[in-house]
Amino acid sequence: AAVVVEPLEMDAYPNVNSIMTSYYEALATGDMETVKSHMDYINETDLLQLKNKNEFVESYNELNCYTRDGVAENSYFVYVTYKAKFKGFDTLVPGVTTHYVYPVEDGSLKIAKELDEEVNAALMVTSCQDDVVDIFNKVDVEYKEILATDENLNTFLTEMFTMAKTMTGEEIAKL
Repeated sequence: AAVVVEPLEMDAYPNVNSIMTSYYEALATGDMETVKSHMDYINETDLLQLKNKNEFVESYNELNCYTRDGVAENSYFVYVTYKAKFKGFDTLVPGVTTHYVYPVEDGSLKIAKELDEEVNAALMVTSCQDDVVDIFNKVDVEYKEILATDENLNTFLTEMFTMAKTMTGEEIAKL
């Protein structure tokens, strides 16, 4: 894929910020219908995994959307940084997630669940650029510093992923 690498833009597209804000609010509140409405496709297993992983999240705060043009016209690679507040903890935990959003027929944006070969190749190129690497490194350093100072939060986050997997497995078994 031919990718013209321009500098990342922070919060440059209100429609991108809007879908990402709505998506993360829906994750935190367990509103899986809204999550589904923002995605181009998601199966029930993946939806359960998202729901259970976010069962422990109270809110996503300080969202910033760093964008770079995607493969198709009006599509974007989006690196969302945030501070997650977990239930029972006051410390906000930094995170970053990569998304690819693209316009559909009605002009609205959808979050791609699976990437085709061309988009995936372009994502690999853009994600290796210094400005993207800097974002991931900054979040990683801040995350590690927070966990090093809060043993209870560190233990919780380690166990949370196992609990979410167990919850998902139990729900799938019931189905």
